[in-house]
Amino acid sequence: AAEVSDDTDLPETATRSALQCASDESETSSKHFETNITSSNGASADTTVSASASNIQLRISAPAPSSDEIARREKKRVDVLDALSSTSATKRKLEILKHTSDDSDNDADAEPSFFIVNKKLLNDLLSSANCSQCGMTSLRVETANCLGLATKMQLFCDVCGIINSEWSSPRCDESQKVTPFEVNMRALRAVQSIGKKQTAINDIFSQMDISHRGLHHKSYQRLQKKYSHPAATSAATEIEAESAQKVEEVYRELGGAPGNIDVMYDGTWLTRGHNSHVGVGCVIELYTGLVLDHCVLSNYCHGCSVGPKPGDSRFPQWLQEHKPECQKNTDVHSGQMEVVAAKTVFERSHLKHKLRYTNVLCDGDSRAFTALNEDRVYGFIPIKKQECVNHVKKRMGTALRNLVEKNKSKDRELSMSGKGRLTQGLIKKLTNYYGWAIKSHPNDVRGMEKAIMATYYHITSSDEEPHHELCPIGTDSWCTFNSAAG
Repeated sequence: AAEVSDDTDLPETATRSALQCASDESETSSKHFETNITSSNGASADTTVSASASNIQLRISAPAPSSDEIARREKKRVDVLDALSSTSATKRKLEILKHTSDDSDNDADAEPSFFIVNKKLLNDLLSSANCSQCGMTSLRVETANCLGLATKMQLFCDVCGIINSEWSSPRCDESQKVTPFEVNMRALRAVQSIGKKQTAINDIFSQMDISHRGLHHKSYQRLQKKYSHPAATSAATEIEAESAQKVEEVYRELGGAPGNIDVMYDGTWLTRGHNSHVGVGCVIELYTGLVLDHCVLSNYCHGCSVGPKPGDSRFPQWLQEHKPECQKNTDVHSGQMEVVAAKTVFERSHLKHKLRYTNVLCDGDSRAFTALNEDRVYGFIPIKKQECVNHVKKRMGTALRNLVEKNKSKDRELSMSGKGRLTQGLIKKLTNYYGWAIKSHPNDVRGMEKAIMATYYHITSSDEEPHHELCPIGTDSWCTFNSAAG
């Protein structure tokens, strides 16, 4: 059992000493020691730890900050949050991670390394050049074999024959002749960035009359498995680790416990509907927008579906070879992937980043949040949920559209849709008003309720029966009736 009188984190040495004291049965039945802790803000606290084989008691005596110190911390916190919120998401992330947008791959002013050219026009251009050997103006480019989108180009002279040859793309590593061509890797990255696969490469370049065979599916899979996936995994690990360090620095500036942070969590799927085989869960820090962790789940592997089945004499050897590259890592259906991914990233947060995601902003689906608290992933430290205003607003629109659909009728008197009733335009307006009322009254329940009801009465008002008592007054009011009244 453990009793803690404050939420302040204990140093690992103090906690480890207490646990060692409790587990050592050869010692006396109880021990007592004191230590001094210096917190991140410089204040010191006396900590008394008493431990026995059956009980651990931790007591922290921290000095209370003065009112001036509290005001100073709050002002600093507000200034930091204002600075973060006043910057665009992309610029904010680049500044926090100390990255620049001057990289040649991202700089719009940089000279492109690839361009598309018509073969006939290229030969027309070469026809005005003299051959270096015979001096004749009879040069042209002929194409030989192709490896994916890379083509072997041959400089041909009608008199001298083949003068020189070169591939249309460099290799990713010029020192190695077996590395892939850069154009093939760029094509693979391009289609992946828009959520497409190998067939998209063939379709695009076939329609552009560049390559009718494109990139073979086996070549695509080999490049993806050997180069693209390891590179993406390595980059994600590096960026997430760096992001966690920067987030910890930001929370020190905010004056809170650096180990407990606010995050956004959401899940998505490869395909729409409830039959997707691939799902992803992602954790993003709330104020900086930096990605801290992700988890990809798949309940399907094509190799497993076409390979030998249990009972086949070839199955044991095949399984041993296939297991390291099997793409299936879960048995749950798509609806449960968001929950499983949430438990995975939350449970490893302290081990991976020394952070706890204690305040979570998520959508209306509370299954992941409920599962996290049921499993008590952080022990006695609870996880709190914050509702996303946009999702709350969307639920209002969904409810109104369902109401219209439910009350459809050929009899106009019974129908809720049509002119002067719940049209799509009116539903959109009510939904936006509803979201505005919530956002503009974050700490005022009565004011929020008044603003929400004001939108209802405003919409249902007419010149004969005006109901604008709850609408804001004054010339700056969004209510045209009260604005005109002054």
